[in-house]
Amino acid sequence: MRVVFVCGFAWDPKGTARARAFPLAAELVKRGHEVTILLAPYDNPSQSSKKWELHGVQIVNVDVGKNPGVRHVPFILKRLCAAIRQYSPDVVHFFKPKGYAGAACTWLLMRGFRRVALDCDDWEGWGGWNDVKDYPWVVKEYIEIGRAHV
Repeated sequence: MRVVFVCGFAWDPKGTARARAFPLAAELVKRGHEVTILLAPYDNPSQSSKKWELHGVQIVNVDVGKNPGVRHVPFILKRLCAAIRQYSPDVVHFFKPKGYAGAACTWLLMRGFRRVALDCDDWEGWGGWNDVKDYPWVVKEYIEIGRAHV
């Protein structure tokens, strides 16, 4: 099976892709699946467009430019969605119901693709990061809607 994991952030410094997505991907590779982790490294643009393989897992950073800001969001999302299409996955596993991963998940679902997993084991939505972070209200509502429908 061809599986794509989508992380809306860089391999590091946060480490979520490395600590959560990669171990799952490596285990799937051991079981004979083809796995690619797609990253949108807006939080570490030095990794933009870099690709490597680790224990059989393809790790691909989409191009986010040298200094991505709010005006780059549609372009980064477009590149991330194009990368998902390029790999023609059987299943797509999205990490986080917000940011680039959540937006790409919404895009895929709106186009009728239903073989998705949405990982939201973090403290998302109201009672969690929505209460702590200074996100715009529309982002907070989007996060809550995504969390409620998983």
